Amino acid sequence: MIKLSKLLQNTVGIMPYTRKFIPFSKLVDILHLVPVCVYLHGSGGFTKNSKGYMQCMSNMGYLIIAPDNIAYHSDELQKITYKTTPDTACSKKNQNIYKYVTKFRTMETNALVNYMKTFTSDIVLLGVSEGAIAVSKCNVPVKAKIVCQYHMKSSYLSQNFTLEKDKHTKVLQIIGELDEFFSRNKKSVHELTKNACGGKSIKRKLKGVQTYIVPNGGHSLMTHPLQRKEVCNVLQQFAKSLI
Repeated sequence: MIKLSKLLQNTVGIMPYTRKFIPFSKLVDILHLVPVCVYLHGSGGFTKNSKGYMQCMSNMGYLIIAPDNIAYHSDELQKITYKTTPDTACSKKNQNIYKYVTKFRTMETNALVNYMKTFTSDIVLLGVSEGAIAVSKCNVPVKAKIVCQYHMKSSYLSQNFTLEKDKHTKVLQIIGELDEFFSRNKKSVHELTKNACGGKSIKRKLKGVQTYIVPNGGHSLMTHPLQRKEVCNVLQQFAKSLI
């Protein structure tokens, strides 16, 4: 069961065209005035990479709302914090961790977005890596979903993929060409024929999804200046299509 009050206490925001984190409680009164981007961080929390995505969206006029998943689960960090490598991502141990973590992150996202929709319908979900799974699985209708540093059909988190969307939801997927968690055996993402853990074939395209593959990009796309600029340009063009 998700405790919404606790989740909101551990949610921060960034005003449009600014950088400073602000408690969610101070932003409630303006949720209906500006477009909102709900940002879901990866397993490392609010890293430099994460802040790059949030700043990019803030610079486009979005109010950033970002739940701190790690702070919410501070009393059980041993269950949710983990470090893995491309070589160990498909192990049984890590698969069990992913199953547990992605389940409650999806529940948290559904609860937060449902609450946000009492104020505004102008909501874009943007998730990175682990956070992207929660975005793809969120079953609350939103204006758009942006999935970064994750391939919905080549997931190392599961042998199956889930994309919850209605006919009005636009979806953008961004992944590095050489993302080490997906481009198995040093093959580029372009060459993938099966998902990362050897499950279903991924030759069939994702229906209704725009996919952008960043040339020579690895897993963290916002730590390299040129790749960051390229990703921000793609996000900006996608945002324009939502107007």
